Amino acid sequence: MGNSAALIYAAGVGSRMKKITENTSKCIIDLDGVMPIEHTIKSFVGCGIDNLIIVIGYYARLVQEKIGSMLERQNITVDIRFVENDKYDFHGCEYSLACAHEEMASYDTIYITEGDILLDANYVKTLVRKQSDGACLIRGMEYIDPERSVAACSANNDGKIIRFVYDDGHHSLFDKVPEGFHPIGDSMQMWKFSGDGLKRLCNGYTDYYFTWKESKQPSHENGLKYINMVCSEFPMDPVVVKGSHCINLNTEVDVELAKRVDWLNRS
Repeated sequence: MGNSAALIYAAGVGSRMKKITENTSKCIIDLDGVMPIEHTIKSFVGCGIDNLIIVIGYYARLVQEKIGSMLERQNITVDIRFVENDKYDFHGCEYSLACAHEEMASYDTIYITEGDILLDANYVKTLVRKQSDGACLIRGMEYIDPERSVAACSANNDGKIIRFVYDDGHHSLFDKVPEGFHPIGDSMQMWKFSGDGLKRLCNGYTDYYFTWKESKQPSHENGLKYINMVCSEFPMDPVVVKGSHCINLNTEVDVELAKRVDWLNRS
């Protein structure tokens, strides 16, 4: 679909589910017939997005092998650029995104999501079809879990998103919302960037990468720093979807839930 690509960052260790991820990456665990990243790849391919940038780190070679075998077995044709984050256990998520700054800059539109976020393929299609330079999938306030969610926030009556808020301490994100902002929904952590917003994002990631790649101190940014920077300059359109077909694979309970749902792209 035009000069567009999906960026899936999946370099992390999955420390909150160590029993499952001790010998593998959580993006390739078996969810009763489908891997998390497999489901996401199929969702994008089903929308006509067949250019993929995948950031890998923890068990990088195994992730590549599993994805390659899956694509061959199912005869799925995509153009994948694997980007390796060799500091996946040192820096935070922002560095994973920054590692892909060169690859992102070669496209007119980029869709960003995490390798452990499971969304209904119809939600992805809704975002891809949105005619907007900047957009994010969100659902209603009733879905916000103050200990786990990312809140999409506005500051005026036009409903545009100008900030995303997350509590790294997993206590209450509402305590982290700055004065003058108000949450409008639960971010499903899938973003669309194009136009000047994408250029600004790529420039930010380029600066971040070269600032931190040789650093002896870790950067713990959670992946929202430059997304928020772009939103403040180029407010995003909320793409509101209904339903609860969204699972963030953070715990063993999430994995068991994902094995039971009927909306995943299983083979």
